[in-house]
Amino acid sequence: MNSKGIDIEENTFEKQLNYRGFGVLIYETEDVRLEDNELLYNHNGLSLQSSNKILIKNNLVAGNYIGLITEGKNSDVQISENRLEGNIIQTKLTGTSFPLDDGKIGNYWDDYHSYDLNGDSIGEIAYHGGSSYSSLLHQYPHLQFYFESPAMTVWQSVEKMFSLQSDDGNTDRFPLVKQVKPFDVPYLFIMLIPLGAALYLWTRKRREIG
Repeated sequence: MNSKGIDIEENTFEKQLNYRGFGVLIYETEDVRLEDNELLYNHNGLSLQSSNKILIKNNLVAGNYIGLITEGKNSDVQISENRLEGNIIQTKLTGTSFPLDDGKIGNYWDDYHSYDLNGDSIGEIAYHGGSSYSSLLHQYPHLQFYFESPAMTVWQSVEKMFSLQSDDGNTDRFPLVKQVKPFDVPYLFIMLIPLGAALYLWTRKRREIG
């Protein structure tokens, strides 16, 4: 609070489970670098409140009740190459809007569903922070029961697909996607063998009937 010139690097912040427990809270602070840290199993993973000139890079924010929180007026924020995974509420963004990237590269969000068509590890559509599910969850905590259910996954996918949000505020314009690993290709080939065999038998049967 009311500080300047802080580096937070290669730490693990975990199991702050109280309602006011934070992995990292950056509040009314200027010139902060948060890099290569793990923020795990907290009530609030990373909270950014009324701060300026903030670099957030290559951190793991996972298993928290809320992953990323913004409040108040934040400016000159660069957030990139972070991984946000397994948070019940991915983002709670109530402060001044800003891009959730650094202008060239974004972050990995495990609730993002799109494709990388040109092999640059960046999804083809933007990731929009916040969702109606997250908003409802604050009002009706029992909806947590539906977290990652098939119905909720479809709902959030459709919501993001048809989002009317702009491509700058509270949006990751360059969201990262996981690349297909080399061993995934032969695995896919093996999975296609039964399908090919079934198609062959079906075609053969039609010929016998005809």
